[in-house]
Amino acid sequence: MLLQIWVDLFKFHPFLFLYQYKTKDMAKKKYDVISPDGFSISFTDTYGSVKKAKEAFEEWKKRFEAQGYYSSNRGRIPLDELEEHCTIVEI
Repeated sequence: MLLQIWVDLFKFHPFLFLYQYKTKDMAKKKYDVISPDGFSISFTDTYGSVKKAKEAFEEWKKRFEAQGYYSSNRGRIPLDELEEHCTIVEI
């Protein structure tokens, strides 16, 4: 009975299948943080949301607090400007 209801529903609303597919697909989005030198800030981790990626960036940035800057191939970047030189990308 329940199966027949679903079958009938998809006959009248075929876009519902696509909606469910997109919803599942959207849940699988991953993000990475790219350093000013073009490399990922982590060799192994990706992040499930932009918020998690920003949190990871903040943790990564702490590694450079003792020297006070990030040493890039293009020169020194002050830590208060580092976020402007990094990129969060969807993978």
